[in-house]
Amino acid sequence: MYGSNCKVDGYNVKPQKWYCPNCSELIIAYNDSSGKAKKRCCRCGVAMVKYQKTRHVNVIEVVEPEHYRA
Repeated sequence: MYGSNCKVDGYNVKPQKWYCPNCSELIIAYNDSSGKAKKRCCRCGVAMVKYQKTRHVNVIEVVEPEHYRA
């Protein structure tokens, strides 16, 4: 129905896909207006933020779940 990239309100709506570094679950998220994709893993509860630093470098920031904290 739609191509792989859709333009909505000037933003490039393309799903970001990566695997959770904690449990290897597939994560699919969409970029917000600041260009960051934010998602919490359904299996282990790790919160992640993925953004593009340079053309070939993507950064994934990982925050451990609440029940792991001492």
